[in-house]
Amino acid sequence: MKRILAVFCCLLLLSAGGCAFSPDTMDSLLEAPRLSERQTEIYNALTDAEGKSLTLKYPKEGENRSAFLLHDLDGAEGDEALAFYQTKTADAYVHIFVVDTDEENEWHGVANIAAEGNEVDKVVFANLFGNGSVVLAGTQGESKTQRSLSAYQYLDGNISMIYTAGYTAFSVTDIDADGLDELFLFRLSDAQDSLLLTVVQAENGRLTETDELEIGNAELSLLQMRSGRMSDGRQALYVDYVQGTGSYYTDLYYWENGGLVSSELRRQTVRTFRQGCRDLAGNGVYLIPQQRAMTGYPAISADAPYWVCWLRFDPADRQLRTEVVSYLDLAAGYALLFSAEEASRLTFQTNDDTGETVCTEAETGGEVFRIRMFKRSERDEMPYDYAEIGSAGQYLYAAQVVNRCSSELATDVGRLSERFYSYN
Repeated sequence: MKRILAVFCCLLLLSAGGCAFSPDTMDSLLEAPRLSERQTEIYNALTDAEGKSLTLKYPKEGENRSAFLLHDLDGAEGDEALAFYQTKTADAYVHIFVVDTDEENEWHGVANIAAEGNEVDKVVFANLFGNGSVVLAGTQGESKTQRSLSAYQYLDGNISMIYTAGYTAFSVTDIDADGLDELFLFRLSDAQDSLLLTVVQAENGRLTETDELEIGNAELSLLQMRSGRMSDGRQALYVDYVQGTGSYYTDLYYWENGGLVSSELRRQTVRTFRQGCRDLAGNGVYLIPQQRAMTGYPAISADAPYWVCWLRFDPADRQLRTEVVSYLDLAAGYALLFSAEEASRLTFQTNDDTGETVCTEAETGGEVFRIRMFKRSERDEMPYDYAEIGSAGQYLYAAQVVNRCSSELATDVGRLSERFYSYN
């Protein structure tokens, strides 16, 4: 339980968005973000070739957020560098500039190509051919809905675009375990009335669209995508969707019998809270959240507590199985983890007079413990029979352990601390 909680705490944090920085001069470049010595050399190679009247462009999403990216693009010894920039001319497109080192280890520009848009959304390096890295650059036009994904290959001192398509989201993983990556492209149909998932693979030296699934209507959007394993070790793409204004669900896609298949989990994973799948155990297997009504409450509603069951998909029989269960107090900003057996015997309610959350044994009504929030400034005013189990920001969370319950459900402050997670 403690191991699951530790990883749970790390993985439920939402990623903070980065901000774009577009300096015009070397002085402003050195302010924030500050360039390293190597980046300064690359910047000088860029301005020697293109002039100083340019603006660096920073990817808005993904892991690669720098305007300068180092990577082995051609499979030869040493890294090349990519610089993303925009010139102050009538040409508003983002340019991709390739910088390499010579025999004296000096950086100099070797290739340049214009991308499809004027903002960079996301950049990913993919091993699609096995002989170097393909650069996948998602760009945005003047309208935020105009997004293009282009694949670039750098060979023999030249960079060329080898594939392009409109997209809403994309991901890369080796889903068929052949040692080469596949590109997964979410995009709208030609009629703009449905969302498609297209698989792009290398075939005979070219990138080819080899498989496609229709996902749903055009109003469907993505909350997040994760590449992870299933319980049998095979790779899968876990996708959390947003349907309408308040409905979420998860599906995953994997390779079987030479093609892409869907787990078809939509009906089983529909939920009303904004939470995506997570690798809670840190083993690469993502678990899917599902709401379940709590004993004593006939149905899930906005004003009733509920359990969040974290489910593992088993591809052998295409069934979902509960791995761990959590109680979420959205108003107070914390979660408690339980086993499925414990959750089946416990229920929660809120004391309207004190604001405390009270956990009781469902069958007997005997109280197990209660939790109350305090401001840090109120620590000295905390009742003597309350003990701190967690904190976040200016708040402390303290529990009073009562244990008027069956011995198997009895707890103590230490175990509650291990179960506790704050997400404020």
